[in-house]
Parts: sequence; structure tokens; C-alpha cells
Amino acid sequence: MQHLDKYQRWKEIAKAYNRDNLEEIYKGYTEIYRDEAVPVIWYPDNERIKNSNIGKSINELGLNDYRQLFEWASANRDEFWEYLVTKLRIVFSEPYDYVLDVKKGIENPGWFTGASFNIVESCFQGRPEQVAIIEGREDSGALVEITYNELQQKVERVAGGLCDFGLKPGDAVVIYGPLSSETIICYLALIKIGLVAVSVA
Repeated sequence: MQHLDKYQRWKEIAKAYNRDNLEEIYKGYTEIYRDEAVPVIWYPDNERIKNSNIGKSINELGLNDYRQLFEWASANRDEFWEYLVTKLRIVFSEPYDYVLDVKKGIENPGWFTGASFNIVESCFQGRPEQVAIIEGREDSGALVEITYNELQQKVERVAGGLCDFGLKPGDAVVIYGPLSSETIICYLALIKIGLVAVSVA
């Protein structure tokens, strides 16, 4: 059976998913993909690939497909990473001298030497009213949307509270929480003021 046929069968089974029939859905999944070591259960169509960030990058760079992108990135690491930080609009407070510095040997590369930045400054570049997070809750089917403006305000509030608490740059703080908007907000607040986020899984 071809991958596409398997995928179509899996789509039909997955449509029936609800919290009460997980075992039945999983059984259907394992039957379809039992002969594959690492089963692929979803393939994007050509239009989705073309409009994805990777698809757009392949086009911008004059390449034909992902394999060419991978080969180009592997052979031109400094060009790839410079393209990427430009594409992602990473904000540097101090510009870099070199993207890749191998003066100390390829085994000890220096990346973006001379640069200084706080990644949180690059996280709020969307329009204030643009949705930054869409969150679902286990106890409700409703989705909650948080805009960039709301996210930034919450991060600033938590960061201010952490400073008032007496924490200083370099202090380690454990984040113990579920995968939620609150955890994201806490993480961004920690990084914003130079704290070290310690994840507990």
C-alpha cells in the first residue's frame, strides 16, 4: 500500500477520535502502519508545502526542493544562518562581526561573534492585534486567543514581579507547570530579565 493510501485510511479513522475511544483509534493506527519502523501519518499537499516557511525559503534561494536546501545549508553554514536570522528578524542589540568564526578550528566554532541580544526582544514583532497564541484547555472545547499586545503586557507584568521579588540576572528559576500560555509567559519573563529557566519534566 502506498503512503498516500495509508494516510487516507488514517484520516478516516482519526475523524472519529474523541477522548473515550483513544484505544480504538490507536489500534487502527498501529494496524495501518504496522510495517513501518517510523510511521509517517501526515503528508502536506503541494500547495501547503509551497506556502510554508520552508517552501518560501526554497523559492527565495532559487532551489528546487528540501534536499537542495539541506545540501546548501550543510555546505554554506554561515550563509544559511545569516539568511535565517534575517528571515526571522532576530533583533541584535550589538551587531555580530562574523556569522561563523573558525579561527580556533572547526571543532571550536564561534557563532555570531561580537553579537549581543535578548531573544525575547524578537518575540513581539507581530502587529499588536495579531494572534500570538491559540490555546485549548482540557476542560473545555473552547480556544483562547492571546494577541501579541496581550502577551507582551503579561510578560512585562511577570518580569516586573520577578524583579520585585529580588531575583537578579543569572539566578536560576524552575518552571513547574503544564504546556500552557502561562508557562510560555513565565519563560519569556525569565529570559527577558536575564534569569536562567530550569525546566522540570
